[in-house]
Amino acid sequence: MSTVSEEFFDAFPKLKQLRLSGVQFNNNFISQHGKRLFSPLKYLENLDLSGNGLVFLPYDIFSSFVTLQVINLAFNNLITIPDLTPLDKLNFIDLSHNSFTTLDNKYRLMLDKTAENNNEFHLSLWGNTFSCICESTEFLIWLQETRVKLDGGNYSCMDFTGQMSYTKIVQTKWIAFQRHCVSRFWLNMAMGGASVVVVTLITAFVVIKNKMKIKLILLRMIGQNIYPKERNEFLYDAYIIYTDSIYSWVCNELRTEIETNRKIKLNLRDRDHLPGGSHADDILEAIRDSWKIVLILTEDFLKSDLAYFTMCNCLSAITLTTPQRLIIVIDHQMTIPTNIDFMLEAISQRNIITAICFYFSS
Repeated sequence: MSTVSEEFFDAFPKLKQLRLSGVQFNNNFISQHGKRLFSPLKYLENLDLSGNGLVFLPYDIFSSFVTLQVINLAFNNLITIPDLTPLDKLNFIDLSHNSFTTLDNKYRLMLDKTAENNNEFHLSLWGNTFSCICESTEFLIWLQETRVKLDGGNYSCMDFTGQMSYTKIVQTKWIAFQRHCVSRFWLNMAMGGASVVVVTLITAFVVIKNKMKIKLILLRMIGQNIYPKERNEFLYDAYIIYTDSIYSWVCNELRTEIETNRKIKLNLRDRDHLPGGSHADDILEAIRDSWKIVLILTEDFLKSDLAYFTMCNCLSAITLTTPQRLIIVIDHQMTIPTNIDFMLEAISQRNIITAICFYFSS
């Protein structure tokens, strides 16, 4: 019957017994036209479709078979079950030697409903190799508790180690089976939770390290084209902030190395600021005119009157258009006090340098 037409049974509406075992049905034809093919058989009581290599049957293929009592679907390759709920008189369905590895909840409920309508309902599942793994727990419980009359209820299955076993053996070791499933669940939960924590920490670290870049990207995404300022927009390359105790080192050795040898234009208080002016105004003007700000942090600086004012203005100079602007050089001999954490935490770690600052000796 590999080339049967969908009108084939129109001439036999009163058939009660129909054996079509091994007749080489075409899978595609049955899946598309199976319902139409069998729809005329209103009085059918026994249907045998075994041994045809069927992979799929339409879910409603038996919807018009109200008198059907026996269905034989053995020796096929089925993994799904057609709808049986309209079949109030169904006594037996043979699903042996198919390709079932479990029965989903949808089919278990359907079979239980069929058993409620007919106390004599039998189901054959022999010859299927089921999965006795954690994901099949509900199916294994169903085999013990269902009202459906099974053909023994002990079926071959593959356990979680990949070894062949039987459902009854797993049921006799149920506590160990559940303990394995629960421990694996909590292991997966722990691994998943740890992964979430690690990803969160990495994301937070990346965001903190690149928050200015991220802000710029987000602003550009919404159409605000904001770009970092370039060096040529400032009068000086760098403004050096230092105290009197190290002015000789800054204005001689440091200036010679950076400005003379490396051609970096500096703003130095003792050279570029007019004497007698407001120190605070000089700081603000120098910050405004300099591309980078280098704050040499020493104990003498923290004791000065304008230390807090200077640090606050240095931080305020870091904007979306001037990121990575502040560089802090910390004297290696200094003990960092806790009251300047607000400044050290606000800039990138790569912009904090520990160095030997040579003090002026009187």
